[in-house]
Amino acid sequence: MASGGSRNPAVNSADLPGAFPDTLDNYDGDDSQYSGLRSISQALKARRSEYIRPHKLHVKIGTWNVAAIPGTEDDLTYWFVKRSGRSSNPQHNVSGGRMDNIHAGLGYMKNGRKHSGEAGSWVDQQLAGGGFAQLAAGNPSSSGTGAAGADDIDIYVLGLQEIVDVSSPSESLKPFVDSAPSDRWKEAVQNALPPGYKLVASQQLVGLLLLVFASPLVAPTISSVSSVGVGTGLMGYMGNKGGVATRIVVGGTTRLVFINCHLAAGADKGSLDRRNWDVSQIISRAKFDPIDAEEDILEDYGNTIGDEDFAFWFGDLNYRLDDIPGDDIRRLLHLHTGNTFGAMRSPWIPDENMPLSPSSQSSDGDGHAYSGQLPIHQMSNPGSPKPPISLEDNCIVEPLLDPTSLETTLSSLLPHDQLHRQQRTGKALQDGWREGDISFLPTYKYDIGTTGTFDSSEKQRGPSWCDRILFRTRRDRLEYKRKVKEAEEAKKRDEEMKALGLGLGAEEDNILFDYDPDLDGANDYNDQEDVGDSTTPSCDGQAEPKDTIQMLYYTSHQEIVSSDHKPLDAEFILSFDAVDPELKAKIHQEVVREIDKAENEGRPGVTIVVENQPENNMGDNETTSVANDPNAVNFGQVRYDVPVSRNLTIANTSGAPAMLNFHYRPSGKGGEGSSTPSWFHIRVDAYPDGDGQHPKDHQEYTLQPGETMNVQLILCIYDINYVRDLNKGRAKIEDVLVLQLTNGRDYFIPVYACWLPTCFGFSLDELTRMPENGARHLDINGQSLLSSESREDEGSRVSAPRELFRLTDAIAELTERAVVEWGKLGDKNYETDPPPWDSEITGWPFEEKTWALTDNHERYHLLSCTRDALDTNASLSSVFPPELPCQYKVELLSETLLAFLKSIHGGIITAPLWRELELLLISNEKSKSPSLSSEQSQSRILEVLSSSPVHSVSFTFLTFMLNRIINKIAPPSTTVAQSTTESPITPLNGRSMSETSLSESLSSTPASPTSVTSSSATAPSPTFSPTSGVLARAFSIRRGKTLSRAMPSGTYTDASSTAIPATGTQTTTAAARRQAVHKAFTNIFADAIFSNEIPRPEKDKERRLWEDRRRRVLESFLE
Repeated sequence: MASGGSRNPAVNSADLPGAFPDTLDNYDGDDSQYSGLRSISQALKARRSEYIRPHKLHVKIGTWNVAAIPGTEDDLTYWFVKRSGRSSNPQHNVSGGRMDNIHAGLGYMKNGRKHSGEAGSWVDQQLAGGGFAQLAAGNPSSSGTGAAGADDIDIYVLGLQEIVDVSSPSESLKPFVDSAPSDRWKEAVQNALPPGYKLVASQQLVGLLLLVFASPLVAPTISSVSSVGVGTGLMGYMGNKGGVATRIVVGGTTRLVFINCHLAAGADKGSLDRRNWDVSQIISRAKFDPIDAEEDILEDYGNTIGDEDFAFWFGDLNYRLDDIPGDDIRRLLHLHTGNTFGAMRSPWIPDENMPLSPSSQSSDGDGHAYSGQLPIHQMSNPGSPKPPISLEDNCIVEPLLDPTSLETTLSSLLPHDQLHRQQRTGKALQDGWREGDISFLPTYKYDIGTTGTFDSSEKQRGPSWCDRILFRTRRDRLEYKRKVKEAEEAKKRDEEMKALGLGLGAEEDNILFDYDPDLDGANDYNDQEDVGDSTTPSCDGQAEPKDTIQMLYYTSHQEIVSSDHKPLDAEFILSFDAVDPELKAKIHQEVVREIDKAENEGRPGVTIVVENQPENNMGDNETTSVANDPNAVNFGQVRYDVPVSRNLTIANTSGAPAMLNFHYRPSGKGGEGSSTPSWFHIRVDAYPDGDGQHPKDHQEYTLQPGETMNVQLILCIYDINYVRDLNKGRAKIEDVLVLQLTNGRDYFIPVYACWLPTCFGFSLDELTRMPENGARHLDINGQSLLSSESREDEGSRVSAPRELFRLTDAIAELTERAVVEWGKLGDKNYETDPPPWDSEITGWPFEEKTWALTDNHERYHLLSCTRDALDTNASLSSVFPPELPCQYKVELLSETLLAFLKSIHGGIITAPLWRELELLLISNEKSKSPSLSSEQSQSRILEVLSSSPVHSVSFTFLTFMLNRIINKIAPPSTTVAQSTTESPITPLNGRSMSETSLSESLSSTPASPTSVTSSSATAPSPTFSPTSGVLARAFSIRRGKTLSRAMPSGTYTDASSTAIPATGTQTTTAAARRQAVHKAFTNIFADAIFSNEIPRPEKDKERRLWEDRRRRVLESFLE
């Protein structure tokens, strides 16, 4: 056997047809794979009794070991397919007690063949002359039914052995199957059959061939055809011995299995055991393809031998006769073949020494091989026919009572048959397999070309019934299992009684009779008398099967002399229930209507009411496709970080409980990511199903009929990346909420809203091109702020974002007012209730822990109003109630400023600018020269920032505000701030000086660092531009100058202008306080002004150094 090489590990060998199974029973009873059948199919199967009707099927089984002799296929029409004029029943040739034109030997031949209508072999004549006609098996006294004509057979099954020489290693070890021999046999059978028969199954295993043909009426009703081959020869797997099996389903209800086998040869004990092993391997390893669950209305999912309704086992089983020498068997049978018994003259029998008798032997022990012998139609008449035999002097004697009859001889040999003994002892084919009465001569082994000459070769093999046809029904198998179970239970009871000491004394008294083996059971060689219908109840609580089988005849054909085996055939009539297609179609329509009605009545359903629908609040440019959908949820106009809610009322309006859950349409590009939008949330006013300890990904809720639940849908857009997409028109607020009902339909609820643009999320360059009346008036569907058309319109661009200047200026002024306002409150005690800027936690008003407004609802509302003021260019002071303390106002503006800085795309210090600043800082660290002064550090940093004027000016606005606040809440150590009631305060109910002049001042072109530095020594005018006066004001503070300036009437005066000298202790405390405020502000704004795109070092040491450099950039300007 050629090496198979490496095997595919993904292929399970136990799943291959004919493979060795892990256990003897491959079916583990797990029907879970079939549990998903549709309800229509299940209901249709439940009503199968309404569309199945009783049917009968005529099946003919034939088997023949052809000994690899060419031309044997030409003999099919003389034994297997008998056309009109031939009869397989010898009774049909009996007329008036005489047989006409009977000749001895091979019979009268013309061109090597007997004429149609003439008598059969001499043995057939002998049986007819003895008064025995082969009738229905198991009932010799009945008149029976003769063999059917060729056209009356519904299914022909032919099993052949040794269609090739299996003793040849070139044939047995071929890595492929030669299809030429099987093709010849297919063609021969097809030509012999009447027109219209169709080949429905074919399976070859080396020399084994199984063919199944069906009539034109039966072939369309056959389905689920599956064939398998099991090799049991060399090494237990080769195909020189083994079996082939085919499973078909007839009428949609009945499974038929045909098994053709060739078992191990030999008459010794080892060969017998090997034959039993071959049988067990064929049964355990044969696995058919699964039957489609939709087609199998009986819902029987087994696919092995034993799961069928009818089974036929045939072939060369090679079981021999035990305990009788072969010479005695030949001598006894020769008395009949030589006509020693009876008043007839012995007919002529060909001489055993004639050339037609071969003596060659095959290597497999069967002793047959082709050596020039010809099939029957090619053999010439060896001599003139003898005179006919007269039956007039024969007395009519019952064959079984006549010691000289052939029947008596056969009945004396059959008790020694190995197959029957193995069945009785339970070693092989014992589980319900039956066989018809054997009333024919042994089928093996003959000299080729002779009718009654047994093996005359050197081995002198004893005659035996090697070729057999067995059958069984499902009922037979269940009945056998019942008997085995009863025997085991009886044995167990006996053992229990013996263990208790019961029945031992009376054991001898229970003997009612003596058994004489010489007289009793002499003819009881076969315990399978009943081969007809059985009425024995089934076992294991299963329903009693209704399928029955009737054998019409069972015979061999002695006239076929072209092989050392005689062909064997049998006919059966099967009674079973089959599907009536017209009735099934009618029932199917009824089932569909019933199921549709039941599903509609039992299917849960809900009604969804969308509440709080806004009217006419969508933008003028809103063109969403769901705007006019009455079932959609319209959230109206949506602003940044402002939640909007809508309510749904869900009512169960069906008659069944509704189990529902919510899902979302996949929103990611891959469709498999997070399917829940970050801006959408659901709150249900009902308890979910299940326990709270094991929450599910999707909570389920149950509504009983008539119940309702309220669902709150909350939309809040706070993801700054999504805000950027909305601002630029790259995204829309649209999604679909899916309400899923278990065993019900899905409800699709569209949700949508109109986005109101915001200044949050833009870059500094985009903010400088923002409309003067605010981001709210930006056309998000129009051109981009950075488009080529927008860049060409430089006249509308400002030098820095209006929003940043308004926030920084308002925070600085409100801080001064808050300090003054705190001092004017007489009930405040600095020691017991210090102001927030003097508390232990530094960083007010930007540190969250120092904020005094703790009402989250009010705080959230005021923050949204502040953002609206920035987006609409409204006055920041107008959003606060008049009674709100300045401390609260500056805290709210400070929180808004930090959020605005963090939302700027690219930050104030972008990644490219940081790379240059980091190189500058590293160069200063490595330099051996003395440390740079504050003015030098500022000059170098501003020189780097000058490459992007908008970032440079924005950075200046921020640092100017911080220095102004620091000088107010933590003044220099040389003075101690004292609040005076005489200091004039600029009113905040109108626009500040800076806001008033912003429209003219911001429109100027950004100044260069050189012009900024040169103007720093000059005091700013009341109306200043952010590129000159603001920078000069900031630098004058950094050089330690006071904030007192000559201001015209109506402008503010710095509250620190009135100061008294400080003591030594006060100076030390003030310096430490100022240093702590510097550090707090640096830490807070270092995270706000630098871009998120700047890579952050992973190692701790490098990250600490990186953070220190970022702080030094700010610290250089906070002096």
